[in-house]
Amino acid sequence: MKSNFNLRTFLTENKLTSNSKLVKEADFAPAPNSDVMDANGEDFNVATAFKKARVDMSKPVSVRYMSGHAQYATVKVNEMSAEDAIKKIEAERQEVRKGFEDDGREVPSDLHGYEFDNYTTFEEDLPEGHEYKLSYYLGGDYTYVITQEKAEVSEADGKGHDEEIISYIADTYIQNAKDGDRAYAEFRDLNIRDAVQDVVGILQDPKHPLHGETKKEYQIVSRDKARGLF
Repeated sequence: MKSNFNLRTFLTENKLTSNSKLVKEADFAPAPNSDVMDANGEDFNVATAFKKARVDMSKPVSVRYMSGHAQYATVKVNEMSAEDAIKKIEAERQEVRKGFEDDGREVPSDLHGYEFDNYTTFEEDLPEGHEYKLSYYLGGDYTYVITQEKAEVSEADGKGHDEEIISYIADTYIQNAKDGDRAYAEFRDLNIRDAVQDVVGILQDPKHPLHGETKKEYQIVSRDKARGLF
């Protein structure tokens, strides 16, 4: 059976081009098993996995490719756009599927999949300033590890706020502004880094019109993250 999947069409229809920011749930129809901690490679495509891992599509990612086992493993690291990383890994996923589908077989459930918690990579092996996002593994012999530069929130301004949550709220406000919500107009033309700083400022300013809502949103997302839902 020939695969009709067109990555370019998927990226365009689901707003996963380089002009997008953090990929959000609303950008996709619900994906089967997208609420599980890790998932089989047949559960959903790579673009959805990037969404689940909250990869910032406006920033490059580091792709660490490992093949083989233990001390005999070959490791290659390349930096590329998030969109190019999706193309590269989705092509691998489709190739895996094609070999089985051409023979009229189902893809084995344990052959390939995604890991959203870091089971495979030591912190010291991550590029400086990066955080783990996700891995795509194939048959236990090949693994793509995706990392990305951490969102910047200065220690002086952050006052202990979770950088990932702040980034999520900032991206949400940018999208709200672009959707025409005047309450978020100040975020319309901001890049994600500037928006992060603005969100921190809002949290610190009780007189800001968005202070109450932002504080509530931060608390909600913090609870979701603690429950493993974020």
